[in-house]
Formats: sequence, structure tokens, C-alpha cells
Amino acid sequence: MSLPLDQLIRRLSLRQLQVFLAVYELQGYKKAANSLGLTQPAVSAQIKQLEDTLEQPLFEYVGRKLYRTRAADRLCDCVGNLFAELKHMQIDLNAMQGQLSGDLNLCAVNTAQYVVPHLLKLFKHEFPKINVNLKVVNRAGALERMENNQDDIIIMGMVPTGKPLVSIPFLDNELIPVVPTDSQLGKKDSCTIEAFLSQPLLLREKGSGSRLAFEVYSQEKRIRLAGNMELGSNDAV
Repeated sequence: MSLPLDQLIRRLSLRQLQVFLAVYELQGYKKAANSLGLTQPAVSAQIKQLEDTLEQPLFEYVGRKLYRTRAADRLCDCVGNLFAELKHMQIDLNAMQGQLSGDLNLCAVNTAQYVVPHLLKLFKHEFPKINVNLKVVNRAGALERMENNQDDIIIMGMVPTGKPLVSIPFLDNELIPVVPTDSQLGKKDSCTIEAFLSQPLLLREKGSGSRLAFEVYSQEKRIRLAGNMELGSNDAV
């Protein structure tokens, strides 16, 4: 038999609901524990207390796979709406004090990761109550996140065309050729782009913005690239 509303309110806690939502969304007790900075037994205990209060099972294991129950689906809808309203309330209360608050989901491509921290330092100084969530990916990953509408702002080069986007250029991103110290090209005062591109090259992986810019330029100049090696990050290059 379900509890009267006043007893339900006394027994439920926001922490329990937060733990439940983490388990529901991440589909695992261990993943939820890691994301919340808790131990797995602590997460299990919170879920057990919540199930006892609601008198409904929320999760079931079949083998090693965790399944959500219909009760969990319904509770997730309610908890999601509750937390969204709490967030809006927090934003409104801060606005009454003349302060901006909330979450800013930011994505940056690999080449921007060295610039973004300096920008965020200035941003956080001016807007300390805004939580910034930063993801660093390559261009292909940024485009995928763009398609899924996962971010508020994406910092990248070569903004895709044909999409209803607003872009603001704010920094030049130069591609500078570099050669080994023992290369014959490095001993010359000048070098043509054709001579440079005729050498074996170290390039970023396909899907990288700098790789794409490099290939587009080569195609425009009708330059055939020599054999190259692909590396998955700027640090590796």
C-alpha cells in the first residue's frame, strides 16, 4: 500500500533522487557511484531505501545487465522535471540579485584546447556562478555533437556551411609547416609549398579540422600528397 503524500515527502530526499537519476541514466551502480563520488554500496543503499519507500522495484538484474522497471521510467520523468524546475528557480533567484547562473555546455576541437582555458579564466571571473562543462574532441566529434544539439557553443575552425548556424570568428588559426633539424628543406632560406608537400608527412587523423584544411588546400592547388603517417592528437604529432 502506497504511503500518504505527507509521509512520502518526509521519507524522500533530493540526494536519493539524484542517485536514482544517475543509476537510471548511466545504467549501472558502479558508473553512478563514480559520477557522484560515492562508493557502490552507498549507491545501492540509497536505491534500496528509495524502493522501500515507494514499495516498487526500480531496477532488476538479468545476468549482469541492469534493466529499468516501468516504475523507474515514471519516476525518471518526475525527477527530471523536478530537477529542471529547481535549476530554473536557482537561475531566477540569482537573476534577482543581478547575477547570471546556470550551465554552459562548451565543446572545443583539439587545436582550440590551448586557447580555451585562457578564455574560461576571464569568463569565470566575470560570471562565477555559471558552471562550464567543456568537452574536447576532434572535428568529426564536434560535428556529431552539433547534430545531437549537445552544446551551447562549439569552438572550431572551418564552420560547416548549409546549416542555420551563427558563427563569430575571433582568432586566426595558422597552419605552420615544421621539418626535422636534419632536413634539407630546413637548411634553405625559403621553400615552395610544392617542395614541402612532396615530403613524407605527419598528419592528424581523418576527422580532424587541421587535416581537412590541409587536404582542401592541397586539392585547390592540385598538389598530390606524398605518403604520410596519421597520428591521433596534436601532442602525438
